[in-house]
Amino acid sequence: MVAADGVFSQTRERLFGESYRARYAGSTAWRGVIDDLPTDTFAEVWGAGVKFGSTPHENGGTNWFASAALPEGAFRPGAELDALREIFGGCTDPAVTWLTRRRNGVPLRNGLLKAALGTAR
Repeated sequence: MVAADGVFSQTRERLFGESYRARYAGSTAWRGVIDDLPTDTFAEVWGAGVKFGSTPHENGGTNWFASAALPEGAFRPGAELDALREIFGGCTDPAVTWLTRRRNGVPLRNGLLKAALGTAR
C-alpha cells in the first residue's frame, strides 16, 4: 500500500504512531520572484548553515530561494526582508544583488519539516 497524503500524513501517523509525525527539520526557507531583475543563469551560494540561489523565471524575471538553519519559530512577521538582509548581507552574488535591489514585498517563508519513515507492519 502507498499512502501519499503529504507531510502531515494522517495515514502514516495511524499506521506507525505519533513518533512518526512531521517535525521541524532545523531550517527555514524563503522564496519569491523578482520581476525587474532578469537572469538567464542559475546561481547558488552556500555558507555556514545558509544557502541562497536564483534561477531564470519563465516571464523574464528571476526566481530566488534561500534557506538558513534557524530555531523553530525564529521569524519576524512583517520584517522578513530585514531578517534576510541580516542573514545574507555578508554573502556574495546573487544574494547581495537581490538584497540591495529588493525594496518591498513579502517573501514566502516556510519552516522545513521532516517525517520519520516507517515500514508496514
